[in-house]
Amino acid sequence: MQFMKTWILFQPVDTLFFRGNRPFTAGVDTFAELVFPTPLAIYGAVGDYILKKNNTDLTNFFAPKDPSVQDPVLGKYCEKLENTRLKIRGPFLYYDERLFLFPPANVYCKPGIIKICTPDINNQSFKWDINEPIKPVSLPDLDFEPYDKLLSMDDMLRYLKNEKISAFLGEKKQEDLLQDERRFGQRLNPSTLTVAEGYLYSTTHLRFKEELREKVYHQAGLMVQVEIADRDFSFTDGITIVGGERRMAKMVVKNNFSLPDIKEKIINDFNHRFFIYLVTPAIFNNGWRPADFPAPYNDNCQLVGAVVNKPVYISGWRRTGDSAGYPRPLKKAVPAGGVYFFQAQNWDSNKFGDFYDNYNFNRSISDEYQSAGFGIGLIGLW
Repeated sequence: MQFMKTWILFQPVDTLFFRGNRPFTAGVDTFAELVFPTPLAIYGAVGDYILKKNNTDLTNFFAPKDPSVQDPVLGKYCEKLENTRLKIRGPFLYYDERLFLFPPANVYCKPGIIKICTPDINNQSFKWDINEPIKPVSLPDLDFEPYDKLLSMDDMLRYLKNEKISAFLGEKKQEDLLQDERRFGQRLNPSTLTVAEGYLYSTTHLRFKEELREKVYHQAGLMVQVEIADRDFSFTDGITIVGGERRMAKMVVKNNFSLPDIKEKIINDFNHRFFIYLVTPAIFNNGWRPADFPAPYNDNCQLVGAVVNKPVYISGWRRTGDSAGYPRPLKKAVPAGGVYFFQAQNWDSNKFGDFYDNYNFNRSISDEYQSAGFGIGLIGLW
C-alpha cells in the first residue's frame, strides 16, 4: 500500500482549547485544565476534515450497525488507531517557516555552557540494582539545569549529528510562540438556552503569537505531517475545527515543506551507538521504556541508557457519532523530548541505514495509538 504525505499547518482563527485528562462539567467544576495538544487531538481534526469532505455518515462510521460501512479514504474505523489508512506525525510548533521541537531531556545548561549527557558505559565501578546493560547517565554538576527552550530544526540537526555544541542559535521560549489566555463562561439551561445562575466557570485557552513586524506578518501555528493511503485524495486550504469548544483554525497545505535530509552524514559517522529522540509522546506497556526493541532489529542491539521527563497522562475522546461519545481510557505516556540510547556492536552501516529508513521520522515505536502520531522519533549519534 502506497501512502501520500502532506504537511498541513493549522493557524488558529482566535484561540484554541485543549483540555487535560481530568473530568470537567460546566456548572459543576469551576476550572478546566489546559494542556499542549496531544497527537490524538490533531488526528481527530484531520480525520474529521476527511469525513466531512467525503460526506460520510459519522454515526455509521464510528458505531456502524453494518460491518461493511466505511469511509472511501479512511476505510473502517479502528478504535486502537493502529495500522490505519490515515497516519500523522506531530503536532509541532511552527513559526516563520520553521518547526520548533521540545528540548531533548539529556540537554542541560548554565550561562554560557551546554552539556549533553550520555550513558557512562566505561564506569565499571558504579553499582546499582538494575541487572541489565542499562548504565547510569553522567549528569552534570548541580548548578546545571535542564534546557527548557524550544529548538529549531537547524539546532536539532547539530544535536543529532553529535556536533560539539556550546550554544544554540535559533531557540525560542515556548511563551514567545503561545500564551495562556483565561476565558469565562456560564452554564446554559438546556430547555430555555438562557444562563443558569450560579454556574460560572473558567477555561484556559492557547493564544498563538501573531504580529505585524517590519511589514511582514508573523503567525505561529501547529504543523503536522499527514500520510493517507489514497493518492487521489487532496487536502485544500480552508477553515476547520481543532480541539475543544469547536474552536476554528485555518488549514494551510504546505506542499513545498520538508525536513532536512542528514541520512548520509548519520550513516557515514555511525560508530555502533545511536539514540532515538522522541518528537511526540509515546505510550509503552512497560512504563518508561519500549517493551521490545523493534523487530527485526533486536538482534545484538541493546538499550544502554535513557533520559526521560516525568510522565504525561493522555486520554482523548472516543466519538460514537456527530457529537456524541465518551472519554478514552487514561494512559501514562513518556513526553516528547525523551532520549533512548542504544548500542549495536554487530551492526554494519547497511543494517543501520535500513533501521534509519524505517524509524527516523517514520514508523512509531509506541505500543499504542501508533497511527495517531505517538512514538515518532529522530535518530542521532552519541
